[in-house]
Amino acid sequence: MTDNLLKSIYFSRKFNTIQFFRLNPEKSGIDQGLVYALSGNCFPYFHKSEEFEILKDCFTISEETIKTIVKHLNDKWKNMERVTFYSLEDEFSSIADRSDLITILRYTFLSDRFRDSEFWINLESDAPVEAHQLNAEFDIWEL
Repeated sequence: MTDNLLKSIYFSRKFNTIQFFRLNPEKSGIDQGLVYALSGNCFPYFHKSEEFEILKDCFTISEETIKTIVKHLNDKWKNMERVTFYSLEDEFSSIADRSDLITILRYTFLSDRFRDSEFWINLESDAPVEAHQLNAEFDIWEL
């Protein structure tokens, strides 16, 4: 019963947030990264709140998964080490499939992380076609 109630709250919150954002993205006051994460069922790691903490088991991309991958990316970025999509996919295949990895990377970009263009160029230099444009401007049709 509690599980179903939490899932109901989660889906209601997700739907309402996305719809409110779609009505007027500029005036909604909702960050595009947050909306993207919610639409992809990705725990909003950069937008933590008590509400999301309560609902964290409802997300298909867990807080722990995104935390692990973002920490790895941050370490590589700080040390100016080259990272490619395929190397990330190989390294994290046990915790994230390709679509999850794309969602995490896109959410990371939309949340203003790793805004170094060379980082994203390297990432996409060895990536499948669906992982290109990770650093593109946000488009409402992504929701």
